[in-house]
Amino acid sequence: MRCTHYHGLSCRSSFSSLSSSCSVVPHIFLAGHSGGADIVTRTLYHFAGSSTAAYIDGAVVYGDPSTTLNQTYNAKGVTGSTGFLHRPTAQTTAINNGYRYYGWSYDNPSIQNPTYYPTVRAYCNTDDWACRNPIAGLWNAPGHNAYTSKTQDAYNWFDYLVTNAL
Repeated sequence: MRCTHYHGLSCRSSFSSLSSSCSVVPHIFLAGHSGGADIVTRTLYHFAGSSTAAYIDGAVVYGDPSTTLNQTYNAKGVTGSTGFLHRPTAQTTAINNGYRYYGWSYDNPSIQNPTYYPTVRAYCNTDDWACRNPIAGLWNAPGHNAYTSKTQDAYNWFDYLVTNAL
């Protein structure tokens, strides 16, 4: 299923249609790179706090130009940064608080006490100009299109969410 309407309106009807036509509630995961990552995070913000948000089990973004320092959903090892289209704090807070699960950590299984963890995961390479603005003169740095090595981790994390967290 593909839903790319900027404000998420077609996504809402797609999610509702999908969930009502399935005999079991489907697992819906969103993923995007660069401009697609921006659409995913805007969709997450748009649905945060709504009944539609319950349909979204997880999301992964790579090289998101709307990255902000206060997002709590960076993948392990990713330091905070600000993208060149950084989103307003209120939008990031809505995503931080709107997509969480209660349980154990995927990244640190030695943590003994359950708590809330994000169901959104962001990857931003250190030389990615889009999510690490400003990196002067590096508009064509290879880091923005070098996320292939992160796809297995994202897949494993989605699998963890389905089998252990949700």
